[in-house]
Amino acid sequence: MIVVLRWTFSTWSEFWLEPAVVEKIVSRYQDEKKREEKLERLLYVLGRMGLKAKPAILFLLKELEQNQEDPVIEGYIRVVLANVGWNSSENFGVIHADIQNRTERGEAEIWMMSLAGPQKWVSDDLAKELLGWFNQSFTGRRAPPLDILVSALGIIDADTQNRLAAFLKIECEKEGCDEVCMWFGFSLAKSNPMKARDALRPALRCVAYAMPGDSFRALNVLVGDILIGSDQRMMKELIGMLDSRDPKVVTGVLWVLLAIGYDAREYAPDVLKILKANPDEDLREVAAQTLAFLAEPRDIPELESIIKKEESEFVRDEIVKAIRIIRLEPEQPEN
Repeated sequence: MIVVLRWTFSTWSEFWLEPAVVEKIVSRYQDEKKREEKLERLLYVLGRMGLKAKPAILFLLKELEQNQEDPVIEGYIRVVLANVGWNSSENFGVIHADIQNRTERGEAEIWMMSLAGPQKWVSDDLAKELLGWFNQSFTGRRAPPLDILVSALGIIDADTQNRLAAFLKIECEKEGCDEVCMWFGFSLAKSNPMKARDALRPALRCVAYAMPGDSFRALNVLVGDILIGSDQRMMKELIGMLDSRDPKVVTGVLWVLLAIGYDAREYAPDVLKILKANPDEDLREVAAQTLAFLAEPRDIPELESIIKKEESEFVRDEIVKAIRIIRLEPEQPEN
């Protein structure tokens, strides 16, 4: 449903305060016929809820027992149990050993830790192991989320920051850069305010090249929610890049704002300026798509007036779609 798309995880979490809600979520999963396919999604939801999902501990312990032969699912469950408040020294010890020994289950635990965001139960010793794993795999151009995780935890040291900066300068200032430049750039910007602007520039260019595509979900969760989220310093840096003379950088900012969604609605006026006045047709098109998830109903009259002056058929179509989404109208069937 479109209404869901305009809401972010933080918006929904406001409704997840009562134990009865957690019980209903788990019960709905247990009623599913193809439960295996839904378990990963359920674990992600419970992991993001954190201590609010404590009533799910008994369910999670039962699933842990039933999934001992699947290292990936077991790793997910162990991290979720820690997130929801199961203070088991045995569980913490297993997670620490998995990270220390770079196991398959440890990789799964890293993924869930990243998707759920930084957690208070992560000890200093475990944080050091996470940073060590990242530094060990640095040149392997691994996909996220290890770099996202260590930067979200605030544990990237000066030496690692310098290595990230050198990588961005050498590898990422080129056309069609790959996703690693995206993740490394945002991670460095999060870790070092002094290097944020230089780090964001190549990262945003890479976003422009990669979107829309398979990376959007990761951009939505790992960057839009985990790294930026309510970090006003990161948001200020990001919005400042809308003044860039490089269309790719501006396009990247728009895609990140779209990924953040309704939580970034205060920046709708900045995006409206691009839609009204920017001479780049592609930029105006992405601006219209972004406004579908940032703008308020009160912005609709202004969007309608822009349609009348817009010369590009493609941009006009995107504005029309945006207005429908803002109004929460059903999707139009394709001809």
